[in-house]
Amino acid sequence: MDRYVSKRSGKGKPGFPLVETKTMIMGNGAATTTEFESSLETLEFSTAKLDSMLFEIPVGYKQVFSEKELQDKVDVNELMQQSGGVKRERNNENAGLSENKRGVAIRIGVYEPKGDEQLEVSALQQYLVDALSAGNVEAVAISSKEDAKKYQCNLLLTTDFIRVKPGSKVGGLLKAIKNTDPFAASCYNIDAELTLAILSDGSTRLKQKVNGKYEGKIGGAAKLALEKGCSELLK
Repeated sequence: MDRYVSKRSGKGKPGFPLVETKTMIMGNGAATTTEFESSLETLEFSTAKLDSMLFEIPVGYKQVFSEKELQDKVDVNELMQQSGGVKRERNNENAGLSENKRGVAIRIGVYEPKGDEQLEVSALQQYLVDALSAGNVEAVAISSKEDAKKYQCNLLLTTDFIRVKPGSKVGGLLKAIKNTDPFAASCYNIDAELTLAILSDGSTRLKQKVNGKYEGKIGGAAKLALEKGCSELLK
């Protein structure tokens, strides 16, 4: 049977540990076979109010009532779509794109997203182009208004990432573990704003805010947030 030994030093009132070490010993006496030790050190302490998004159910999560039901719900194709969908193969961002609109009703010029240096903005720009190209809407990657005029765009899309903050399913434990790689977080709290402006006069046509907790590493989480924003813009 397991034997638990607790030791305490000092007369202070017990609270939450700032530094904690746990030792697990397998076996007994001379029969000891394995000893395992884990340490937890608090690197940051704050009395600030916690972000409410830490306690929200992540986007796409659904309730199930048995392990079997959970396994039955796993759909590889759906997972691929959530992580970015089927990527279009292109040699260049606008390879094969005619400067004439070929009868499409709306063409959107897409700028590179701004606001967070952690993100690979060129990949996200192309993701936006793919996500917005549907039905009678066509999107193209641009870097200036001159590009937009060249491709006869009707609208311009700018994307601002206001906040990209690592989250954790275990209440921020990743932050507490020393030397944890922030890019390895399993989910991110993201606030972003997508703005469509009319090319001819620069006036704002639509604004779509996106906020929530999104699963995956930073690039995948950002794509899920943009996918949601693009879906709302297309509606």
